[in-house]
Amino acid sequence: MPSNPRETYIRIFGAVAALMLVGTGCILISSTATGTPAFGAATGQPCAACHVRPDGGPDLTAYGKKFQANGNKLPKP
Repeated sequence: MPSNPRETYIRIFGAVAALMLVGTGCILISSTATGTPAFGAATGQPCAACHVRPDGGPDLTAYGKKFQANGNKLPKP
């Protein structure tokens, strides 16, 4: 346990610096998810068949969720 205010400040500053370093590392290492029209070409379906937004995006329709749950294969009707 720190015995004086200076030690407390140093420990807090060190903890904040470490968190900032880890956060920055996570941001730099991560990559943006990018989709391709490969599933559309393979299935003959437009993006809007599986995605809420017609141009794609992470939000899926019920059909898109079935497609994903089925290993990215067309779900059986």
